[in-house]
Amino acid sequence: MDQKPKEIDKQKIEHAYREATTDYSTVSGIPVREVYNPDDIAGMDYHQDIAQPGEYPFTRGHHPLMYRGKLWNIREISGLSTPRKFNERLKFLVEQGAGALDWELDGPTMYGLEPDQPYAEGQLGVCGVTLHSLRDIETLCQGIPIDAVSLSVATFTPAIWQSYMITAKKRGYNSDNIRGVGGAIHYYGPACLPSYAEMLYRNGGYSTLGRWSNDFCEHVLKNCPKWNLWFSSSYDFREAGANAIQEIAFTLAIRNELLREMLRRGVDINVAAKKLSPVFAADRDFFEEIAKLRAARRVWARTLKEDFGVTDPLAMRLRFHIDVSGSNYTRQQPLVNIVRGSLGTLAAVLGGCMGVQTPSYDEAWATPTEEAVTLAIRTQQVIRYESGVTRVADPLGGSYY
Repeated sequence: MDQKPKEIDKQKIEHAYREATTDYSTVSGIPVREVYNPDDIAGMDYHQDIAQPGEYPFTRGHHPLMYRGKLWNIREISGLSTPRKFNERLKFLVEQGAGALDWELDGPTMYGLEPDQPYAEGQLGVCGVTLHSLRDIETLCQGIPIDAVSLSVATFTPAIWQSYMITAKKRGYNSDNIRGVGGAIHYYGPACLPSYAEMLYRNGGYSTLGRWSNDFCEHVLKNCPKWNLWFSSSYDFREAGANAIQEIAFTLAIRNELLREMLRRGVDINVAAKKLSPVFAADRDFFEEIAKLRAARRVWARTLKEDFGVTDPLAMRLRFHIDVSGSNYTRQQPLVNIVRGSLGTLAAVLGGCMGVQTPSYDEAWATPTEEAVTLAIRTQQVIRYESGVTRVADPLGGSYY
């Protein structure tokens, strides 16, 4: 028996045809007009407020050539069970085109728990690698050229980093050769892990653990020229509900406290400021994210110059990494996450980032598979080599919007 063909709902198709935008504010709640023109920038002095890429206040970028001089780092966040398994994954990432590495830790490692402690039961190697000894670090680093790879680790204490340095020295590297991005995220840690607050700050001052972390920051600033201090993953603030304005405000507040502590320890302000490297988010509002990064560079430079007396232009540049928002990813229709990641990555690049982590499409529910993380790397490579956005420094410069 023939079935009657399904008819299309006329009202539904008319609605789809005539649908228009009804939300006239950014994700952060900033009202947006229907059009912008030269009158909107009439009060700006180009050389004072904007300037060329690589010139103070660095609105248009941290370097005159931007990606014509060096492309951003492809740094995929990854963490996988045991050191040996994770070592295999890191090598796979490099083979696929990643130029920088990131170690994600499991809960017990993050909290400093030993594997045989009751609280660690069932958590070892979950959502990250488990590292509890120098041997674990040595296993994880096998076959990896430490002097060539920039490494980032989300650890709130120096233990992992110090083990990494010992491993490097045992393999013949000295402090001048080691590349790292990290060591100062104890400043923002308590905001993400409230139970860490009393571990780092007690009776209005730094705890023993907090002083140890600051000792490490002082050491790398004075002895490791290729090291940058990752001091805030402001991406986490954004994922927890902060808007774009709050994200930058929190970053500046954390930066200021770190700088004050390093100044108390006798570190030159130009040396300390030059080595700071925060992580920002690239959320779903494409143009707001780009504008946020441009504004952040300008505020960063001016506050360093006016509030801290920084005199070296190179120390006034804001150099940052971007984590594309993973909270926008869904388990339902997961392949759509590829499009979400592509838009976030493009916003990060047009905003002038130095590195990008594009979430794998399956991160909404699992540790990424090799297929998914490869596709995340390919997303960045398509933007690098096929989109044309890298040919010009700050291609969005001059937009009235």
